[in-house]
Formats: sequence, C-alpha cells, structure tokens
Amino acid sequence: MNYEKALSFYKNDKTLQLLRAEHFPLLVAFFHLAFKQQDKISYMQSELQSLLGDYIYGLQRQGIDDYTNGFPTITVNEKYAEYCR
Repeated sequence: MNYEKALSFYKNDKTLQLLRAEHFPLLVAFFHLAFKQQDKISYMQSELQSLLGDYIYGLQRQGIDDYTNGFPTITVNEKYAEYCR
C-alpha cells in the first residue's frame, strides 16, 4: 500500500470516519449497551431507535449532555438517519 492509497483509505473509510467522529464516546457506549450487554447481533430498526432514545434519555437524566457540543437537540430518528448515511 502506498501513501496515496493509505491517505485515501484514511479519508474515505466509514469505520475510520466513525472513530474520528465527535460523537464517538456516545456511539461506542450505545453500541456496547445495545449489542454486547444485550448479547444481540441484530435489531429491527424500530427496536434500535427505541433503545437509542431510551439511552439518550438516560444520559439526560444523569445530567450528561456534553455529547451535543452546543448543537441543537435532534430527534432520535434524525440521529439514526444521520448515522446510517
């Protein structure tokens, strides 16, 4: 692999984009809850949306809201749609 190919991979790979995302801690914690702690490998979209909504609500109840970074609050459906892009 040469430098140009590695750079292209770094800039365009979805997994690497996820690792660089500002919501990385939120995503990792949610995925750990949804898949590892629940011992599941798949969900219906509605189940995952509901679980994400519950997770975000739980964070808000704990006073954790730094994952918003000053951005307006968006709905669970919008966050899920953003993630799926």
